[in-house]
Amino acid sequence: MAGPDILSILNKDDDLTFKNSQRYKELIENSALWVFELDVDGKFIAVNNAGIEEMEAKNQSDLIGVDFASIPEAESSEKITKLINQAWKGKIIDLEFKTRTFKSNDKHFKVKLLPLKDQDNKVFRILGIAEDVSRMNDLLEKLGEREEHFRDIVELSPIAIGIHSDGLMVYVNQAALNLFNAKSVYEVIGKPAIDLVHPDYKKIVQKRLNKITKKGETLPLIEEKFITLDGQIVDVEVTGKYIKYNGKDATLSLIRDITEQKKAEKALIDSEKKYSDLVKENPDAIVSLDSNGCFLSFNPAAEILTGSTSKNVMGKSFEDAKLLKPKSLERALREFTLISSGKDRKPFELEINNVRKPWIIAEANPKLIKQKNGENIVQFTLREITERKLMEEELKKSNEELAAFMYRASHDLRAPLRSLLGLIDLIKMEKDATVADQYIQHMLTSVSKLDNSIEDLLAVTKANKVNPDIVKINFKEIVKNSLKILRNLENHKMISFNMNINSKISFYSDVSFLETIFDNVISNAIKYHKVELNSNQRLKSVSNKRIGNSYVKINVRTYEKEARIKIEDNGLGIDDAVKDKVFDMFYRGSDRSFGTGLGLYIVKNTVGRLRGTIELKTELGKGTTILIRIPNNDS
Repeated sequence: MAGPDILSILNKDDDLTFKNSQRYKELIENSALWVFELDVDGKFIAVNNAGIEEMEAKNQSDLIGVDFASIPEAESSEKITKLINQAWKGKIIDLEFKTRTFKSNDKHFKVKLLPLKDQDNKVFRILGIAEDVSRMNDLLEKLGEREEHFRDIVELSPIAIGIHSDGLMVYVNQAALNLFNAKSVYEVIGKPAIDLVHPDYKKIVQKRLNKITKKGETLPLIEEKFITLDGQIVDVEVTGKYIKYNGKDATLSLIRDITEQKKAEKALIDSEKKYSDLVKENPDAIVSLDSNGCFLSFNPAAEILTGSTSKNVMGKSFEDAKLLKPKSLERALREFTLISSGKDRKPFELEINNVRKPWIIAEANPKLIKQKNGENIVQFTLREITERKLMEEELKKSNEELAAFMYRASHDLRAPLRSLLGLIDLIKMEKDATVADQYIQHMLTSVSKLDNSIEDLLAVTKANKVNPDIVKINFKEIVKNSLKILRNLENHKMISFNMNINSKISFYSDVSFLETIFDNVISNAIKYHKVELNSNQRLKSVSNKRIGNSYVKINVRTYEKEARIKIEDNGLGIDDAVKDKVFDMFYRGSDRSFGTGLGLYIVKNTVGRLRGTIELKTELGKGTTILIRIPNNDS
């Protein structure tokens, strides 16, 4: 009965009713038990709310003034009146009675009557504390009826049940015998309970048992390991409770064998670890998102692809993570919605927003992963395809250039041939030798144009050959040869050439490719030169060379990783509006342009074949500078 709790408080404070009346009232009103006060006539003068509820009364007025002895059944009234009188004499009374509530429900109460004394040690009031034990009594009655039934339940329970007292096993059911691999109860009964516990858990178990014996606690469920009689180790879940068994203190243990469950958990953990390791080590970027579109996982390959870190991305949405370009973000969100709804989707392309790299394209392969808890995960496997896309773009561009090339090549080859055919017809009919010589000169011009066209077409073919031939390069020899080849160009003698070659570090590349680059760039500088003379200077003839202020500066310097080539002139320059087109096939950027228009196109392609870079700086009327970097293939 919980009544003594109130009693213990009262006993600790003898002056409670006089010095702390408010505390006294709160104590009674807040009690979960029926607390009441009786006057000298044994009538109720105070009843708390719990009492009103227990007696199923409407309010206090149903009980105030009522004789307490009239509450129990008639046969108990006289006995209770005598007990009340004893309480007024200062004796603490324990009693039980059955009664019927105001709603005609039968109840059984245990009551403690406490005499309250004043400072003169005289009883001035009786405090009663009543507890409804109806259910408990019903259970006790039924327990006797069902004891055999419950014993059968315990024996047939799949949960292992054991009882130990004074440290020794005193009872085990059949499931416990099976757990410990025992053939009969006699192999377990009388055995120290702690001997069945794995050494790693003995201290924990002993500590738990001490709690039960000292505090009467019910122990929470924990996982332990037991040792069977034949030495096998089993994983178990155990809970315990203090009980009385055959009149002695004992511990009831409920034990569930979870060995197979632990094996399954370990297998699942191992499987998840293998999957996690595969994801971590996978060269493809693998990311997963929850049903709200927030990142759940982000493997190292994804960090490399995006230039972001898992720490910065986890828990964020696609929008907040800022991993994709705007158009790709729209596509990713649309695909996520469709995949989440269970629709099958094909791989699609995304443009990655990587701050370290200007342009990255990835192919995203989506997958919906359905989990047992009903939450779905969307996984994307991302594979970078930037090089493939570049190759596709290059192939597309090459096809377009091939079509243009075929058209222009046929035109540039046929035009000189038609001119030759016409001139030949004229010569056949011409009798005047002087006029015939003029026709022959025109024929030579046409042949020269045809030869130039064929030369450029061969250069285009050479630039596209598969593998460069890597040899040690002598830049001085290449530049001198180019200048020698180009000396027959018109106005070559009007330009001064300044050559500065620093090739102390050995450089390896393809000679013919480099020759093509120098021939075409220097040729352009000569063709589009601008002749200027000092105001006081007349053109002089010095060994058949005419020298003005036009120049072409050729600078080459080799490094361990690359060669840097700079070819600068002070010629006509190129208008800003067209300078981005000068590397296009067949483009002629000046009204003074002549030739096939393939020169700088060949240069750019050739530099590309050597995995180099080319940069054009130009200003109309002031000149042009071309900067080229070629990797050193010294392996």
